[in-house]
Amino acid sequence: MRIGFIGYGNMAQALSKRWATTQEIFIGGRNAESAADLAKKINASGSGSISDAVEFGDVIVLATPANAVEDAIMSAGGADAFSAKVVIDINNPVSLPGGSHDNAGEYFLPISFDEGSLAEHIAALIPPSATGRPAYPSSLQRIGADLLVSRGGNLFLKFRDHALGGALFISTHLL
Repeated sequence: MRIGFIGYGNMAQALSKRWATTQEIFIGGRNAESAADLAKKINASGSGSISDAVEFGDVIVLATPANAVEDAIMSAGGADAFSAKVVIDINNPVSLPGGSHDNAGEYFLPISFDEGSLAEHIAALIPPSATGRPAYPSSLQRIGADLLVSRGGNLFLKFRDHALGGALFISTHLL
């Protein structure tokens, strides 16, 4: 499977490193040097711009700061660029201290969106008609690492979680 990452921060590094062992990975972002550094570190198939990552991937992982998601989607070419793609959002809807897209204070501040949640905001930016797939809420940011267990290269929830509708199985084969 071809997975295009938009972003190269901590979460992109963790997921892309793991998935690069079994999948084709492309790292894209605003800073070509940072994207290339991560791509080299994980032996990815390539690196480049945000639009390059979206063009490359069957699956697109939004791994930008939450308040940079809209810019990233527009940089890729808007909703049409995501046609027939699976989009996974791994963001937390908070503004981080420091950085060009973040707050100037020293605290993590919640971000609100007109649509409600960040997942709903992304679904409004990339509607199901654009992807050809139903909209699913982003759930990875709501699962703590302490609740996940790795077996055979796949991630599982340690227990049944009624909020997710049963046992959640996260696998590169299901992406």
